[in-house]
Amino acid sequence: MKRSFVIAKKDFKTYFISPIGYLVLSSFLLVTGFMFYQRLLFFVRQSFIGSQTGEPVTATLNDAIIKPLYGTINLLFLFLIPLITMRLISEEKKQKTMELLLTCPISSGQIVVGKFLSALFLITLTLVCTLTYPLILYIGGNPDMGQVFTMYIGLVLLSACYISVGVFWSTLTENQIIAAVLTFISLLFLWIIDWGAQNSSQLMTSTIYYISIMRHFESFGEGMINIKDTVYYLSFCSIALYLSYLGIEKQRGSL
Repeated sequence: MKRSFVIAKKDFKTYFISPIGYLVLSSFLLVTGFMFYQRLLFFVRQSFIGSQTGEPVTATLNDAIIKPLYGTINLLFLFLIPLITMRLISEEKKQKTMELLLTCPISSGQIVVGKFLSALFLITLTLVCTLTYPLILYIGGNPDMGQVFTMYIGLVLLSACYISVGVFWSTLTENQIIAAVLTFISLLFLWIIDWGAQNSSQLMTSTIYYISIMRHFESFGEGMINIKDTVYYLSFCSIALYLSYLGIEKQRGSL
C-alpha cells in the first residue's frame, strides 16, 4: 500500500505541474460559486417577497440551495473526471514510461490503486473547497448539516466510481482523447440508463434501477447513508479497478 501512495503522491503533484489541476479547480469553483450565488440570491429575494406579502417561504435552505448546488457538482464531475483520468495510464504508455514502471518492483494492483488515489485526491480537494458554501449558510441560517454531510459522502463515493471507470479506459489506450471520450460515454450511459425502465417489465425495471449509478445517490441526497447503496458503489469501484488490473497484467505479460 505504501508504494501505491508513492505513485499517488507523484501523480497528484503532476496535476499542478501541468495546467490540468489549476484548470479543473478554477473552472469548477467558478461554476459552483456562480450557481451558489444565484441560488442564494433567489432564496433571499423569495424570502423578502414572502415577508412583504405575508406568504411564508416553504422551501428550506437545503431544498432551495444545497440540493440543486450539489446536483450541479455531480453534473460537473461527469465532464471533469474524464479529463482528469484520461492521462493516468495513457500518458505512461504514450511516453514509453509504462514499460519502466512495469519492470520496477511494483505490482499491477499497486499501480492501479496509486493512479486511482491520485485522481481521487484531486476530486476530494475540489469538494473540500466547496465547504465554504454550507459554512456561509450555517453562519447566516439554519441548514440541515446532517444532510450536507451525507451528500458529501455520496459525492465522494460517486466520484470514486467515475474515476474507476476512467482508470479502466486509460489502461486500454495510449490516446488520451479516446480514453476521455470512452469514459464520458460510459458515465453518461450509467446516468441515463434508468430512462429505459419506463417501458420495461418489472424484472427489467428492477435490474435497470439497480445498475443506474444515480439511483443509488438518492438516499445520500435525502440525508441517509444506505448500506445497500454504499456496497453498490464500493463493489462498482472494485470491479472497475480489477478490470484495470487485468489490463495492466496483460501488458506486463507481453513484455
